[in-house]
Amino acid sequence: MAAMLSQCAPPRAAAPRPPRSVPLARPPRKRSGRRRPARAPRARAVDPDDQADALVAAAEAALAAGGPPEGIAPAFLAAGDALRRADRPARATRMLQRAVDLAADPDRRANARMLLAGVLADAGQLAAATDVARQLLASLRQPQARVLAHDILASTLLAQGRIAEARGAIEAIAAEAPTLPALPFRRAALARLDGLLDEADALLAQVLATAPTTAAWRGPRAAAVMERAELALLQDHADEAIAGFGAALAAWGSVGRRAGAFRAEAGRVRATVAAGRACLPAVLDGPVAYAADRGLPVLEAELRLARGQARATAGLPGGADDLDQAVGLAAEAGAQLHEGRARHLRRRHGRPADDLARLRRCLAADRVWARRVEA
Repeated sequence: MAAMLSQCAPPRAAAPRPPRSVPLARPPRKRSGRRRPARAPRARAVDPDDQADALVAAAEAALAAGGPPEGIAPAFLAAGDALRRADRPARATRMLQRAVDLAADPDRRANARMLLAGVLADAGQLAAATDVARQLLASLRQPQARVLAHDILASTLLAQGRIAEARGAIEAIAAEAPTLPALPFRRAALARLDGLLDEADALLAQVLATAPTTAAWRGPRAAAVMERAELALLQDHADEAIAGFGAALAAWGSVGRRAGAFRAEAGRVRATVAAGRACLPAVLDGPVAYAADRGLPVLEAELRLARGQARATAGLPGGADDLDQAVGLAAEAGAQLHEGRARHLRRRHGRPADDLARLRRCLAADRVWARRVEA
């Protein structure tokens, strides 16, 4: 499902292999007389930015050439989706809004608005994304489209810490598509917030057991692997969490979006700190710069939280600034749970004067983190 697809990363370039040792003498090879079939050339990975730019150029050329708006709308829809996958939400918003304006077909317009809601969430405009999802639900009648809209709504509400409303959206998914493989993923998020960590893990295992293994489901499967690593970290199983985040990082490699891999890397840093091992906070310097440059404030807040925690734990400079910025970015986006977690870590690392009342409000819906505040 579109809303369940977290930010993804393209496969990392493989490290160069060391040369093989060659024996001084090798027995002669027997030749069979058969010729080996030629190997097919390897396909070069398509850079998501280049692909997005090409589709934007095609959309703008179609607009300049004139023609019926309904015929031009698909080009803007494709450009907006490519920009979304390339983590460029500002331009994606403009392309998708143009697709909405041009499309006369209700299904195409609804598709563009669903993508628009996801892009707004990526850009830290969670309240606006929620509004778009609610508007869609007011007009959609087709069951599959309504399930997608409910999933987008649940995602944005969870990010804002509006848990009671999110429960309603998730139960609406259950009513319309009770066998949907993504449903246990959303229910796992609720169980985690309720402190039912074993139940949450079982639900995520169900996702991995029942979700298709097709390319369209690689993102959701990677997200489920990463959430299981988060659960291990919450249960103080740091070594298991390190391995889980490593597996998630590898899983995101096949999806084609970078942000998922950056989240997994940040999780691995947090788990390494929890295990009491030395880690290099600088591994997140590039991802932090990427998130800031692309206008992805919630992602940047997550990355700064991990880097700030690692810096502060190691006594390195910059930790307090990272945690300050993580709080500010999450608060501005309305990502209440992220804000609360960043406030708690900032308080643990030398800021006891932080607003305790606001901290408690931010984490009231997260029982595990709320208990940590009072510990």
